[in-house]
Amino acid sequence: MEFSDTIDSTCQAKMSSNGELVAGMEGQLLVIRNTQTAEDVQAFQIELPVRELKWSPDSELVMCINVKSMTIDVRSVSDPEWKCTISEGYNHICDAVWGPDSRCIVSISKADLRGTVWSLVSMDAICEIPCPRHGAKGISFRSDGSYAAVASRKSGRDLVTIYDTVSWKGTASFDPLTKDLAGLSWSPDGHCLAVWDSRMEYFLGLFTANGILLNRYTAYRNALGVVAVEWSALGEMIAVASCDGFVRILATATWRVLCEFEHTEKVVNTVTFKEAFIYVDEGDPRIGYNASDGVNVIALRDEQNKNKRTSTVVREITKLEWNSKGTYMACVDSTYPNVVQIWDIRGRQQAAVIVQRSPIADLKWDVSGDRLGLCTANSYLYSWRPEGASCISLPLDDFSCRRLDFSWNGDCIMLQDRNMYTLGYDITASG
Repeated sequence: MEFSDTIDSTCQAKMSSNGELVAGMEGQLLVIRNTQTAEDVQAFQIELPVRELKWSPDSELVMCINVKSMTIDVRSVSDPEWKCTISEGYNHICDAVWGPDSRCIVSISKADLRGTVWSLVSMDAICEIPCPRHGAKGISFRSDGSYAAVASRKSGRDLVTIYDTVSWKGTASFDPLTKDLAGLSWSPDGHCLAVWDSRMEYFLGLFTANGILLNRYTAYRNALGVVAVEWSALGEMIAVASCDGFVRILATATWRVLCEFEHTEKVVNTVTFKEAFIYVDEGDPRIGYNASDGVNVIALRDEQNKNKRTSTVVREITKLEWNSKGTYMACVDSTYPNVVQIWDIRGRQQAAVIVQRSPIADLKWDVSGDRLGLCTANSYLYSWRPEGASCISLPLDDFSCRRLDFSWNGDCIMLQDRNMYTLGYDITASG
């Protein structure tokens, strides 16, 4: 596998939606690079400091959220002379999200006092959203871009409002039946909206675009509840992770539990890959995996005790990732942050367990859904496929991989450290 030279970026670099470009802050410059060659395509002078970069859905525009001036700068890849600056004066902007048409931006003011929809065509505010919750995470757009669901709270009660994204007029408002709404997400097919409560209450509600309740699901009561909810790529299943260590898979055709997976202290009769030093002849040891034969018992708590850097008060699933086919799901439990548990959805069983020496920093499936990439803030890139697990030593000085992202076609992978990134190629062939 080949890697580009490391490229400095004072904030997290972002790959465009089409996977062809990557944006990063190199000093005072917003630099756009080609992912296939790592060569710069455009460069723009931007007011510092920039907290976050976000690409438009059409990969034509980049917004830069400035933490000092509380403004948003927007630049165009195809038209370097065009620019737009968004400011709300004393209502400092703390977050923002692109509209689905790539020609409007929804900004969120400090303390979630209000949201504002800005048109990049008319250069004006076209809608105000009162009291939004959870910043950009409290806004979900339907897959066809026609509606936006926005979470808010008024007079101590949760509210979900549906907006038409052409006129930005509200089409429906309804009580989501939550005590403390934690999140909402449209199904991939756009047929329903999932809304769930905070971990203080186990509740998942499924609603139509006009607020009609299709179904509600509660696995248990009087205990800490939901911590994560994720739709499968095609929307035929939804995964609900909770504080009891279970991930429950609901089939959307019936809204009944299809299967449930428990994260227990011991792994029985599952192929397990443990990161270890591998000694070959008299040379220096290298990092690799010791694979079990699948007929054993592994005490994950014993493995965790070796890592004194981690502790947990409330148990939760910290990472929950479906592959693109909906056939596998990868999970990380806060009780065992150095362990990845991979579940075979079709077989309704555990497919593999990966035990790392350090906590999992990030993990992602590639676009094919056949390879899981993961990193642990060191100089290695790890991967798993149904055929087995492998690791690659990164030929980069002073680089610790803390985040990874695959391009849409899988030809490129971006690896990031705190203040730099690199582009890697031909990861499939490296397996």
